[in-house]
Amino acid sequence: MRRSSDKMRTIRPGASRFSDLIRQGLQGRMPSANGDTTMHALFLKHRAKPGRRDELEAVWQRHMKPAIDANDGHVVYIYSFGAEPDVVGAFQIYCSKPEADTFLQSPAYLAYLEDSRPLLAQEPEVTVLEPRWIKGG
Repeated sequence: MRRSSDKMRTIRPGASRFSDLIRQGLQGRMPSANGDTTMHALFLKHRAKPGRRDELEAVWQRHMKPAIDANDGHVVYIYSFGAEPDVVGAFQIYCSKPEADTFLQSPAYLAYLEDSRPLLAQEPEVTVLEPRWIKGG
């Protein structure tokens, strides 16, 4: 795996703990002792049409990776392939729901939607999560 930038780091076996890698991005954004938080998290499962996952990743690389890398509203973003050959997963933590809403209206995200839709077998499955505690923060 390769390191793409100072903001987005690739985690390799034997590398520093995940909590160490994200600590800087989480400072001042952690839930309070009673669990109150303004952070907003999502897990998305995308299913590409058979044999088109690599094309879908190329679209993500072109539009989303640079936009996420430049977006301070993303605290954590994990892009991954699922065990199934046509599945892509994305786990995201934003500073807040308004930060997420702003990003979802960005030109890069809208271009990604337009270019990725023909490659998808179905609409993505979206699970909204409310972070209550994150190790290492």
